Amino acid sequence: MAVNIFEDIVRTSLQAQGYFVMDNVTFGLDPNIKMDDQYRTSPSDIDMLAIKPRSPKEPVLVVNCKGRELDAGKGSDAVLNGGKLWERDAWRHFRELAVDQWATALKHRVRQLTGREDIQHVTAVTKILGDHTSWRENPTFKARMGGQPLKLWSLEHIVSKLENPDNLPHQSSAATQLIQLFKAG
Repeated sequence: MAVNIFEDIVRTSLQAQGYFVMDNVTFGLDPNIKMDDQYRTSPSDIDMLAIKPRSPKEPVLVVNCKGRELDAGKGSDAVLNGGKLWERDAWRHFRELAVDQWATALKHRVRQLTGREDIQHVTAVTKILGDHTSWRENPTFKARMGGQPLKLWSLEHIVSKLENPDNLPHQSSAATQLIQLFKAG
């Protein structure tokens, strides 16, 4: 699935639930940070930063969209142990979960933009395989993201939020029109 279409569906679902969404928020490492050169790369981005203004006790969502399947157990092992994920070094897909300095840079950027430190990391994928708990409750991931359990959303879960009559978007989008076409057929 093309990532931009997947991201549109995720964004529409978040907006339908009352979130204000910022897209493609860049963040990078301070040049003075000491770290292994293999992890010092160009700036990264947060696919979506979502805040629910009417529910200030809800954490800020840091959403990482991957328009593909994720084997959660194997994926978390690959991120933490230098393995491959989707034919690439796994840490490159999830820098903020794999490397302390990237986690710090992400949290700093969220604090700059929102004034808040209460974040919850969300990984949105088309399909979840394997042990969900090994991703959501991973102690290393949780520590890097400030202690909250991570969220792992499948496309099915994301679309279900759009189908809930309490979460109807105020305006139609290409994503909601596509979902309505599938439901009609």
